[in-house]
Amino acid sequence: MLTISGRAANAIRRISQVPTFDGVRIARRDPTGRTLGVQAAGGPRLNDRTFDYDGARVYLGPVAVERLHDAVLDARRDAEGRIEFFVRR
Repeated sequence: MLTISGRAANAIRRISQVPTFDGVRIARRDPTGRTLGVQAAGGPRLNDRTFDYDGARVYLGPVAVERLHDAVLDARRDAEGRIEFFVRR
């Protein structure tokens, strides 16, 4: 099962403060499923699995569920101060 770090949970909760978003969705970015992406989301899509980590909601698309089993979602700020999510094993 996917685990969320404290930094990632805090970042997701900040994103959720925007009225149209209530969490983030992780899903494939391309048809091959090799690349996953994270985006702010207003809710799950059909076939998504929903995880709630103390108020930080994460929706995983079917490919992400398979690929992120036993992974940790973490976050950091990039050089411009934007939040960037990454996965640790």
